[in-house]
Order: sequence, then structure tokens, then C-alpha cells
Amino acid sequence: MQIRNNGKRSRTWTDFLTDRSKNFHLHGLSKAKGLSVDELQEKIRDDTDTKRLTTEKNVAKMILFLASDKSKNITGKIINVSGGF
Repeated sequence: MQIRNNGKRSRTWTDFLTDRSKNFHLHGLSKAKGLSVDELQEKIRDDTDTKRLTTEKNVAKMILFLASDKSKNITGKIINVSGGF
């Protein structure tokens, strides 16, 4: 987490790669939707094109690709690593 000048915390993309943060968000969203965490994960999985959840490893592989010479002609793009969700 980053600390802003005003002392408030702001989230960074790395916060969403931790189990603690991921579980926190899943629990909050499942509670708001009236579902168990397992039911919510199943619903999200069913709503994706690939029928699987995105993992930290999926995101890390994309980061490694973008940091490599293989991506040298990719500029100014938004790449969603979401399984089509």
C-alpha cells in the first residue's frame, strides 16, 4: 500500500495480488451479494470466457512478458488478464 501526502492509504496493484487482500475483497463482495465465497467464485468462473479464475501467476506471467524484449513493440495499451470476465 502507498501512503499519500495526506496520510491516507491508497491501493496499488500489488495489494490485489496478496491472499489477504483477495480474500478480504471476496468476502465483502460475497456478503453484499448474499452469496458464500465459494458461490461467488463459481459465479465469477462461470461468467468468464475461459471458465477459470485468474490467478496471481497469470498476472505475474503478463508482467514478465511486458518487462521482456518480447513486448518491445507494445505501447500504450491496456491488457486485461481476466479470462474474459
